[in-house]
Amino acid sequence: MKINWGVRFKNKVWVSGFVSQTLLLIQAFILGLEGLNVIDIDLETLDAWSKWVIGIINLVLAYLSYLGIITDPTVEGIEDSTRVMSRDEPIKNKLQ
Repeated sequence: MKINWGVRFKNKVWVSGFVSQTLLLIQAFILGLEGLNVIDIDLETLDAWSKWVIGIINLVLAYLSYLGIITDPTVEGIEDSTRVMSRDEPIKNKLQ
């Protein structure tokens, strides 16, 4: 698998999606450990305000990760390049 990570990390939208997805993954991992009783986090003691804030944060992180997934990392912003928009089929990658 060949990926030009340098180009991807220069695109701010892709980076925000990557960071957001990583934070959501870490949160899921921590909650999974809590479910396995490896760590002790009592989510039942959170008040309604805290649960609402966590929900909003998760919503924003999920939205940013979706933007990062659909972004063409080779161009700035969230639009595809003119070259990509003019294609009907993906380019077949010919590895040598």
